[in-house]
Amino acid sequence: MTFNSPESINSLIHQMRLADWKRSKNRQRINELFSGFPPFDDEYMSSNINNTNVNTLESCEVAHDARIQYNTALVAPDPRFTVTLDYGAKHKRQTRSDKITKKLARIIKKSAHFYELGRSVIASNIIHGIGPSIWEDKFHWAGEAIGVEDVLIPGNTILGFKNLPFYAIFRRYTGMQLRKMTSGPKCDPAWNMPVVDSAIEWLDKETAKLMGAAWPEVWSPEKMSERIKSDGGLYAGDAVPTIDCYDFYFWNDDDKVSGWNRRIILDAWGSQGFGGSGVGAFDNSPERKMGDVGKGEFLYNPGNRKYADKLSEMVHFQFADCSPVSPFRYHSVRSLGFLLYGVCHLQNRLRCKFTDSVFEAMMQYFRVGNPEDAERVMKINLIDKGVIANDVEFVKAQDRWQVPAGLAESAMTMNWQTIARNSASFAQTMDAGEQGQTQRSRETATLTMQRAQSTSTMITSMLTQAYTYEEFRYQEICRRFCIEDSEDPDVRKFRVECLKDDIPAEALNVDRWDISANRVMGGGNKMLQVAMADKLMAMRQVLDPDSQRKVDRIYVVANTDNYDLADDLVPEQKQVSQSALSAQNAAGTLLQGLPVGVETGINHIDYVEAMLSSMELVVNKVLQQGGVPSQDTLFGLENMAQHVEAHIQIIAQNKEEAQRVKQYTDVLGKMQNEMKAFSQRIQEQMQAQQQQNGNGGPDPETMAKIQGTIITAQAKAKNADDSHARKTAQRQITFEQKTAQDQVKSQLELQTQAAKDKLDLIKAAQHVQFESEKARLKSELPPEEQY
Repeated sequence: MTFNSPESINSLIHQMRLADWKRSKNRQRINELFSGFPPFDDEYMSSNINNTNVNTLESCEVAHDARIQYNTALVAPDPRFTVTLDYGAKHKRQTRSDKITKKLARIIKKSAHFYELGRSVIASNIIHGIGPSIWEDKFHWAGEAIGVEDVLIPGNTILGFKNLPFYAIFRRYTGMQLRKMTSGPKCDPAWNMPVVDSAIEWLDKETAKLMGAAWPEVWSPEKMSERIKSDGGLYAGDAVPTIDCYDFYFWNDDDKVSGWNRRIILDAWGSQGFGGSGVGAFDNSPERKMGDVGKGEFLYNPGNRKYADKLSEMVHFQFADCSPVSPFRYHSVRSLGFLLYGVCHLQNRLRCKFTDSVFEAMMQYFRVGNPEDAERVMKINLIDKGVIANDVEFVKAQDRWQVPAGLAESAMTMNWQTIARNSASFAQTMDAGEQGQTQRSRETATLTMQRAQSTSTMITSMLTQAYTYEEFRYQEICRRFCIEDSEDPDVRKFRVECLKDDIPAEALNVDRWDISANRVMGGGNKMLQVAMADKLMAMRQVLDPDSQRKVDRIYVVANTDNYDLADDLVPEQKQVSQSALSAQNAAGTLLQGLPVGVETGINHIDYVEAMLSSMELVVNKVLQQGGVPSQDTLFGLENMAQHVEAHIQIIAQNKEEAQRVKQYTDVLGKMQNEMKAFSQRIQEQMQAQQQQNGNGGPDPETMAKIQGTIITAQAKAKNADDSHARKTAQRQITFEQKTAQDQVKSQLELQTQAAKDKLDLIKAAQHVQFESEKARLKSELPPEEQY
């Protein structure tokens, strides 16, 4: 599918706008209701006697509660999502995943633009069931919120967009925005610059008309300043025209490489010129068209150049769909606004009529027989201790029209209950009327919790849908953070920090990331969240210390909604791995000169780092005490060094760890040089002792024996180490053989027992059959022979 002419795209857009016109009118009504507009329009008020025309804001209240619920669930978590890496050494994945998640969370948290994007999407999602947002280019990660009315989707498009062939987005550019996009050293050559220049020229002329005859004063800053004081609103107001166009995207699989292509055309169905798209958009008369500027031309046409591989790389939709009919379609989404429009509009009208009746009941009426009495009644001044003539007759309450107050209140309560039921999947509902107040007065804490959990169950179903679609957004955001040479400064900063923090470039690949949205406890229900946190605190004492810290953090977040405060009060504590603990335990044994086997199946990096740390402590202690250790201490350090070298060799088998292996080797080499110095000082001390004691000191032969003893001990330690490794392997083989033999033996015993049980069952069945046959034969004998 290719679109090589603006006319074909223009025709499709016109058809989609015509089809969307009625839907737009419905969205307008919903917007007005939830924005607080009164229920009766001016035409109705002028043709009917109504004094009260107000929106009592039930719909606004429900929408506000739903936004709070969604905001708590989607925006409040910190971080909003978690990245799990499935690349590299297993013992490094968790650490690298945590680093990536924290760096992304810090960037996202500081973005006010992304925060407002989330609020806009949630608001549109609550009212219309669809929260669209787009990415304006291929690099920037945050995206832009757009209105539902600005997205044109063909009819019968199913959710998931598997059958979406094309779509269009209405865009409105100022002259500065268009000029910025079409100029610069990296400008896309697909822009049709003659049309761009003509559009900007038209925009300048239209703005000049709005400015009046003083337009040349832009070159005089002093005069322009004075004019802005009087006409400043013109520069920021809606009267300044814009360049309206449609961003058109379509799937193209005609070429060798299929993908989404892009075109931009001017809004030919808008108001005269380049701006506007009101009701006149459907007026096909020539005077409503744009004119000759840009007619029959693209504003942007990159040809068959692929713009994106997937729809998710260009646009994202968040849905809150309550439609009961499947397959679910884009234009059949039923939102909270759709569900509540009728009953909320009815409730507003009922309250207005009820208020009119209340005002009417408070009025005073007099019964008169002729016009002269009416004039006299009008002159009565009803003051305290006033006097009324005998012939003045009040109209008593029983003689007046009585409004059925009970029926009106019942109708309003019924409406509110309908509102509560329809909104139960979006926000926590409240009981209405006297019945609800009586029920709440009788509720216990358990009943309140049950009601909250019931409500949370309904809300969770909608939030699960929201979390799923939000993960699609996070997937695209993470993909953009993994783009090399990105133009987004946040992305470049993120990649540099990751590379500096021991995260290889190969790991910065979204295909190697598992991304999951973090879900708040209680499904966004604050009361349920606090109650669950209290339950965890009640069982805190039976948990291990690490779990206790997690519970403390959950409790602080549940009661304050402040993740920064939780980080301050319950800071993260670096966990000591089991491998490091093993190294610390083995260090004492090695220092005593005893052999320790090379353990397998552990984190050798943590093991070596802990062992080197222990060796460094011993070496520093010797240096602080004069630099001359005992022979046993020196022998223990050499024993530790040999043990560490064996583990470093295991790490060196992974070529990715070449830099780390070199670092460990350098550290170990420095400590071995210190040990050589220790040995030299010991020899010098012994020689000095011999010279001081004369013949009484150790002779060279004794010194040679000591050195020989040291060498022999070292050889024995190495042999013992090798012997221990061989014995460990032999024991493992023996254990595996014995386990296999035991399994065979157990299998044979089970088979023997099964055969025995089967034989017993056969014998029992035969015995039962024999007794039954015996009883039958006995019953056939004459009575006198049965005994």
